[in-house]
Amino acid sequence: MNISYFSPSLKGFSIYVKEYDTATIVYDERSGDVHRINQLSGLLLQQLIDTPHTSSQLANYLRETFDIDETFDDILSNVEACLEHLKELELVEATKSIPQ
Repeated sequence: MNISYFSPSLKGFSIYVKEYDTATIVYDERSGDVHRINQLSGLLLQQLIDTPHTSSQLANYLRETFDIDETFDDILSNVEACLEHLKELELVEATKSIPQ
C-alpha cells in the first residue's frame, strides 16, 4: 500500500516549526498546541509542510542528504516511527492519494 503523508498546512492551516540544538518546537495554529519533538521528526515535518511524501521518499531524502551509516530498511523504520508519532500529535495526516 502506497501511503502519502502531508501536513495540515496543505489544507490552509499554519504549523510553525523552530529548530533548537537538541529538539524542535512546533506550534499548531489549529489547536493552539505547542509540541516538543525530536530533530528527525522536525526535519520530516518540514519536508511535509509544502509537499506530500511517502515514507520511502522521506527515507531516500535522508539517505541522499545526510551521511547516515544505516541500511535503508533501518532508516525507513525510523522514518515510519517518527511519522506515527507525528500522526498521534495530529501534525501530519496519511492518505492513499495526494491531497489537492
